[in-house]
Amino acid sequence: MSQITVRTRLYQPSYHRSDPYCEHEITGEILNTIKWLKPDEMAVTNPAHPNGFSILHKKNIVWIKDLQGRKSTVKIDPDYRQWTVKGSKGNEYLVIRQKGQYNCTCTGFTYRKTCRHITEVGNE
Repeated sequence: MSQITVRTRLYQPSYHRSDPYCEHEITGEILNTIKWLKPDEMAVTNPAHPNGFSILHKKNIVWIKDLQGRKSTVKIDPDYRQWTVKGSKGNEYLVIRQKGQYNCTCTGFTYRKTCRHITEVGNE
């Protein structure tokens, strides 16, 4: 088995962080021996986890990289894209398009599910 690095991105809003997204990277091997996994899940060895492995939902995977150099970085979602957009008061916001849906880190998006930052990058 080869070593891979998997990056996931989860929407986890918090009052303690301005960015509602959390990114995690796990380096390990893909486990094909776990029979109870659902079709949209995969298991990767993870020594930092008490069970020794992590279950990842494929919808949250941004990219996978083979560390032996056999493959280049592969984006799971070909539609995934992110921009940094400057707000009207100079703040910077992260706009992400993933699986055809846009998200923004601004407060307006949190309440209205749309904002001018998404409109601004929607033309690109």
